[in-house]
Amino acid sequence: MKIAFLYTVRANITLFQPYIDEFLSDSNIQTSHFVDESLLEQAMGNASSHEVENLVHSYIQNIAKQGFDLIVCTCSSIGEYAESTPEISAKVVRIDRPMAEKAIRFQNIQILATAESTVSPTYKLVNQSAMENPLSICQNIEVTIVPDAWQHLNNGDHAAYIQAISKTIKTTLENMPSNGVILLAQASMTPAATFNHPIIPVLSSPIIGVQSLLNYVK
Repeated sequence: MKIAFLYTVRANITLFQPYIDEFLSDSNIQTSHFVDESLLEQAMGNASSHEVENLVHSYIQNIAKQGFDLIVCTCSSIGEYAESTPEISAKVVRIDRPMAEKAIRFQNIQILATAESTVSPTYKLVNQSAMENPLSICQNIEVTIVPDAWQHLNNGDHAAYIQAISKTIKTTLENMPSNGVILLAQASMTPAATFNHPIIPVLSSPIIGVQSLLNYVK
């Protein structure tokens, strides 16, 4: 089976590789990495949603032509567009869907994001998952953008980026209602998901998402 991972942040390849090595090490599985940072730039810029959707579809169609069975979109900002790519035989999945499906088993969901472009797609994904899954007990979904975090990342200060996220996680944990869960909207936020709260989990997409790919392995 051939699996392609699509990234819009090059550094995320290093983030995902340990989970790929752990869960997809079977000799029958071939994995490849594709990076196009311009897709995220377009999603965060002045391009219309229709233009971004067309760009994503075109890029994924080109990947599919190389004979991949499964294409994994690791970017939450363009995940919805990726899943709707037409005219390909490959299965396209978004890495954050399994995380969302896990989150809806809690009554109160707090989404943390660092990029504005991620807010609407992630909220929509979680809300749809809650509406469609009969096992959902979700009653409330809140979204918080981590102050200054994206600017730190743009400046190349990854340590400050993670520190800002960690600070917001800590504050959120202190104020979360019962039966709550924190969902980190972007894969790049994963290094901050180190809090071992006795009741409230902090979910990130890479480990949950990559592990779920075993459901597609033939």
